[in-house]
Amino acid sequence: MRDRMIQFMRGRYGYDELGRVTMWSSLILFVIYALTGVRLLALIAIILLALTDFRLLSRNIARRSEENRVFLKNTAFITRRSARLKQDVKNRRHYHIYRCPNCKQKIRIPKGKGRIEITCPRCHIEFIKKS
Repeated sequence: MRDRMIQFMRGRYGYDELGRVTMWSSLILFVIYALTGVRLLALIAIILLALTDFRLLSRNIARRSEENRVFLKNTAFITRRSARLKQDVKNRRHYHIYRCPNCKQKIRIPKGKGRIEITCPRCHIEFIKKS
């Protein structure tokens, strides 16, 4: 059975990031539909699932790759921002994050050092903060 599936998928596009997003969006919409009973949500979810299956089984690999590239390009700011937020949350355990009062540059200071004078690496203004 596995060999048949591999043979069937040979030459087809398969899953990518856009496919994962449309699949998860449709599943979330189905759950919301089950809770609320709004039929429009079910219709949108079915359309998204059909789009996901169409892209998965497509043999036009160049076109599907280009669609995924455009999707990733347009959502890159979300990925960068979430990675930055994740890093900030991770750093808060051992560091204080301050902003320079002059240029608003983020400055990371280790916790537990008491009151210290901080020099901004960008504009070189000095200010005092508790660490």
